[in-house]
Amino acid sequence: MASESGPAVRYPTFKYRPYPDFEPRDTLALTSRAAVLSTGAGVFVAALKASLGPSRTSLGSIITHSRYIWLYGAVGTAYTVGEAVTANLHQKESAWNTFVGGMLAGGVMGASYKNGARVSKVIGGAIALGTILGLAHWTGNFNGYDRKEAAKQSSGEPVEVEKGDRQTFWQVVHRRPLSQTIDELGDLVRPIK
Repeated sequence: MASESGPAVRYPTFKYRPYPDFEPRDTLALTSRAAVLSTGAGVFVAALKASLGPSRTSLGSIITHSRYIWLYGAVGTAYTVGEAVTANLHQKESAWNTFVGGMLAGGVMGASYKNGARVSKVIGGAIALGTILGLAHWTGNFNGYDRKEAAKQSSGEPVEVEKGDRQTFWQVVHRRPLSQTIDELGDLVRPIK
C-alpha cells in the first residue's frame, strides 16, 4: 500500500531463469578437449610448485609433482563427462547436469587425498562440489540476470533498459538512503547516537 508520506514499497518478484533449448553434445569431443586443457593446467601448477620448491632439475621436479598433473586432468575430464552425459540423457539444459558433473569431479578430488581414499572423503567431496556447482549454475552463475532479460521476463514484452552500471551478484550498485529505510521501518529501528 502506498502511504501518504512516500512512494509505495515495491517488493522484488523472483522468476526462474528459462534454460536455453537443448542441443545434443558431442561427449567425446568435449571430453578430449577438457582433458587436454585441464591436464595442461595441471602441468602449469606442477611447474609452478617445482619452481617454488627446492632447486632441482626442472624436468625431474615436475615429475615429482605429477600428482597435480593427473589430478587436474582427471577432475576436468570427470566434470565434463558427467555434465555432457547427463545433458544428453535428460535432453535438456538444467542445473542437474552441472550437479552431476560436479559430483564426479568432487569424487575424484576426494579420492586423491594423500592419506588414502576413504569413502567419506569421496562422498563428501562429491556432495560438496556437486552442490556448490549446481547451485552456482541454478542462480545464474553468480552474475545474476542480464538486465534486459529480467525486464522481458517480468513484463512479458521487450523493454528498453537504461544504460548504466550493471549490478551483479556480488555488487551493490544502487543503495537506498538510510533515512528512507528508517522512515519505512518506523519505530522498529532507532539509529545509535
